[in-house]
Amino acid sequence: MNKKKKSIFCLVLTILLTMFVGFVEINGMSLWTPWEIVPMVGEIDLGLDLQGGMRVVYQADFTDLDVDEDESIAAAMDVLRTRLDAAGYTEATITKQGGDQIVVEVPGVADANELSDVLMAPAVLEFRDPDGKKVLLTGDDVEKAQAMYSQTEGYVVDLKFSDEGAKKFEEATREYKGKVINIYLDDECISSPVVNNVITEGTAYIKGDFTMQQVQNLANLIQSGALPIPLNEIAVKNVGATLGAGSLEKTLLAGFIALIIIMIFMAVVYRLPGLMADLALMVYMVLMVWALYAFNVTLTLSGIAGIVLSIGMAVDANVVIFERMKEEVKLGRSLRNAVDKGFKNAFKAVLDANVTTMIAVIVLSIFGTGTVQGFAVTLGIGIVLSLVTEVGIVRSFLKWMVNLGANNPKAYGVKMEGTKNA
Repeated sequence: MNKKKKSIFCLVLTILLTMFVGFVEINGMSLWTPWEIVPMVGEIDLGLDLQGGMRVVYQADFTDLDVDEDESIAAAMDVLRTRLDAAGYTEATITKQGGDQIVVEVPGVADANELSDVLMAPAVLEFRDPDGKKVLLTGDDVEKAQAMYSQTEGYVVDLKFSDEGAKKFEEATREYKGKVINIYLDDECISSPVVNNVITEGTAYIKGDFTMQQVQNLANLIQSGALPIPLNEIAVKNVGATLGAGSLEKTLLAGFIALIIIMIFMAVVYRLPGLMADLALMVYMVLMVWALYAFNVTLTLSGIAGIVLSIGMAVDANVVIFERMKEEVKLGRSLRNAVDKGFKNAFKAVLDANVTTMIAVIVLSIFGTGTVQGFAVTLGIGIVLSLVTEVGIVRSFLKWMVNLGANNPKAYGVKMEGTKNA
């Protein structure tokens, strides 16, 4: 296959593949029953400012506690995260505010009591002797707790103890064989099973008159453990979904208008290279949707702003490269050499500019919170994708166009008056 045919094939394949992937991202695709590709656009998690939900601020109470405050806050945040994930609120964000406050933002929740039930349940699990006085094991000895259904017992919580917990449980079942071991949750006896045999496998289950939802909640609470410090709720804010939806619509419209203006500007000023940059922007948008879905990014208003800014930065890189290409053509180089030299000579400056921005992005993502973090994450993804598309892919596009015979300098926005000819 000669260069011309190969270039036509590669260019057409890239366009068709971009269109196909974009279509699948928007509409999804059925493969074979029961497998299918879901519409990625609809699966991207929306932040509190777009979807609406609850924002709760908790303040730690360190009164009479001799603990490391930073470590205690971090441990409390881990427990809250475990509880939220177990309850299905994986898109929630938990951030530290000041020295003793924790901010929890959960999109899609309208009931503060519902959120409080998930976050603040103490979940102090204890196995006690038949008299209910001596503590034999606690929830700290449980390695894993999960909801299960037993045909004989109904809905139960299946427990797997840690190595140390398994030893304690074996000793307890040996000591109280033929008697009951009471299981308490927050000082309330929820189950009193009879020990029929010494249990050495390090497993047990909690039975009772439970529904599936009840055992699921109980398993989640046991798995997450108790909060290491008391947390007092000091602020609750309900963010309306209508406001979020309106903000999303306006922001997306602004982003779309900005994208169209940028594409028109590039096509008018830089002509063929500008059109290739516009095509690369389409590839960029397809890859951005995939990245947001694949990395489970929660999209916020500030995150959309980061995407729009990264588009501008991508085009800015093309401007630097295209201007360098025009200079090379005016110096008498062929278009093929001008493309190579333009990208080679301008790439270092483009890379340095993006690296310095990426440093700022990393700092913001580490030390920033909430909307600042959302902005940093999408901008960081955008920087990486812009280098791939607006530098790597655009270079390939231009080489293919040269192979196809597009060798007129005017098509590249070059005015040759008063300059040497190639």
